[in-house]
Amino acid sequence: MGFDNYVDGIESPDWEQNPSLTNHNVYKGTANPDDYDWGGALPGLSEVHTISAFCSGCHENFHGDMGSSSPWIRHPNDILLPTTGDYAAYDPTVNYSNEVPVAYTDPTTPTRATAVVMCLSCHRAHGSPYPDMLRFDYDGMLTGEGCFVCHTTKDD
Repeated sequence: MGFDNYVDGIESPDWEQNPSLTNHNVYKGTANPDDYDWGGALPGLSEVHTISAFCSGCHENFHGDMGSSSPWIRHPNDILLPTTGDYAAYDPTVNYSNEVPVAYTDPTTPTRATAVVMCLSCHRAHGSPYPDMLRFDYDGMLTGEGCFVCHTTKDD
């Protein structure tokens, strides 16, 4: 497992060509973003091996203490996908969405309880036609698309 020994996961041989419940990349995530740090005393990418840690190697400016319980400046990341409220309807182990992928604390045995919001849940690593490299058109989302895949009651 692993991409250059930095990100643990399982790669699909035909990545994003025919995505389905069982045919997509599966990345390791963590439910504790405090597991790593960039230049401090905590372990870094080489110890943590998550996809968000990999992204943060260049984009660490999206992390930082905002005076709250979240270390994220923008959308929370490296958190378990909540199983209640407007999130309850999205179970990526049953109705996987290539538009809004998740990571798992253990990519070899993905379960709904271990699904993690990651950087790539909303952004494309190599760019997209949408602002901020989003996977979807934020201003043109319809019910069940983009943010509304996870936030199922926000589009009401």
